[in-house]
Amino acid sequence: MKAYAALALLLICFAFADSLLHLQPASEKDRQFARAIFEQLIDIDTSHTAGSITRASAEMRQRFLDAGFSENDVSLVGPNERKQNLVVRYRGRGSQKPILIVGHLDVVDAKPSDWTMDPFHFVEKDGFFYGRGTQDMKDGDAILVTDLIRLRREGYQPDRDLILALTADEENGPDDGVAWLVKNRRELLNADFAINADSGGVELDHGRPLVVGVEAAEKLYADYELTVSDRGGHSSLPHTGNPIFHLAAALDRLEHSPFPLSLTLSLAAIFLGLPLAFLRRMLPRFTGFCRNHRILQRLKCSRTTCTTTPCCARRVCLLDSGVDTPITHSPRLLPLTSTAGYYLGTLQKRFVRISSTFLPTRVLR
Repeated sequence: MKAYAALALLLICFAFADSLLHLQPASEKDRQFARAIFEQLIDIDTSHTAGSITRASAEMRQRFLDAGFSENDVSLVGPNERKQNLVVRYRGRGSQKPILIVGHLDVVDAKPSDWTMDPFHFVEKDGFFYGRGTQDMKDGDAILVTDLIRLRREGYQPDRDLILALTADEENGPDDGVAWLVKNRRELLNADFAINADSGGVELDHGRPLVVGVEAAEKLYADYELTVSDRGGHSSLPHTGNPIFHLAAALDRLEHSPFPLSLTLSLAAIFLGLPLAFLRRMLPRFTGFCRNHRILQRLKCSRTTCTTTPCCARRVCLLDSGVDTPITHSPRLLPLTSTAGYYLGTLQKRFVRISSTFLPTRVLR
């Protein structure tokens, strides 16, 4: 069912992309307007640790009000003062149920010391944009805001309402904006169907559509914490029970125990170029064949992955000295550096966070 739905959506998008060839590109004024919104959003820290979703939502809300949207159609709602979501309704003729378009305003935490420039300051240099969120996904947010304002300015009236929800905590944090809205303000989101602007789109080359991407599946994410304990002791009289070495050995086995290829219908269709109906019947046979496919073997999207990352939800970094040290990286991000501390004194336990969809028990044996 999902495969057919994804295929149908893909065909619709390709049909739409073909029609784009006949559309006039945005004016230079509209491009500059979109760029100004893009810069405005990048310059606002919307990370979970120190940022404010509310500030970004409020400034975008003001953009809509200045463009003539009614206050009743521009809602600022959320669980607390830092995590206010923005929901905008573009009024249509109402002959069909609304379409909901979803994007997120939050970004992954960024340590300025890891960057060569301020991550929360918009910079355009040598044909590139720099700043946290330039790709995920404040560029898309700026486009969506610009499009709705432009449609209103040009007097476009769709046959249904268009709803835009710009939300909090898609990356990190406990206040998932979409989940909060569904639970607490469902009436703002009721729609015929929803489009997640963070999952695909049209790639353009100077206004010419090249590729239409549609996300057919997504890897799930989970954290696992490994704890190794021992009786402890003194570094002047070490014994073989050092928990750091035991944990390091387990992590070494984890690194060298990759998960097998998991071939989905969409992945097989892309790389084998065969019809979905045929692949559905023959997929088990193709899975064995594709295990030796060099490109598929290198694709991380073709298998479950399991790797070590710094701890985030807790307050201890990978193999550190045991001293509580808050860090601001997402647990999904790989570390730039890692330090194993060796200290005089008692070593009782160390733990590390494992990022994976599944944890193979064999690596710990």
